[in-house]
Amino acid sequence: MKKIILFLFLFMGLSISSKAQTFSWSGFEPIMDNQTVSIPIVVSGAPTAINNNYGVAHICLNITHSYDADLVVKLVSPSGNTVVLIENIGGAGNDFIGTCLGMDGTAFTNAIPPYAGLFFPVGDVSSFNNGQNPNGTWQLIVTDVASPDTGSVHVASIEFT
Repeated sequence: MKKIILFLFLFMGLSISSKAQTFSWSGFEPIMDNQTVSIPIVVSGAPTAINNNYGVAHICLNITHSYDADLVVKLVSPSGNTVVLIENIGGAGNDFIGTCLGMDGTAFTNAIPPYAGLFFPVGDVSSFNNGQNPNGTWQLIVTDVASPDTGSVHVASIEFT
């Protein structure tokens, strides 16, 4: 009997954990003064509709930049829904390394740059979970809104759970 119960718990745990899907981009994309870069994140094989039961949970990124507050970072779904993730965060601090954004995060004010960990985005990422089809190309849009500091994007991912 104990073996059956243990098997059921293990099976349920694997079933729950197997529902998470992460789609990623990695490379090197320079962020120049007063310019915008668009990072494509291709999602395929996900359910055809996302909602509060299965949808966008976290957006993670590695961005180096010598003045964090210069950056505006947005995520755009294949259907055009846009959420601001980062805007006017971090002052003169440097870098977002191992930075994830989700509604289960903490405030950026609870940390100092370089930001590593799970933080609240400026906008509500759960607004993506509105029944839209997530399959297609998502765009991480990074804009440098001032000079003279520059940087680069190295990693971007979207986690669906």
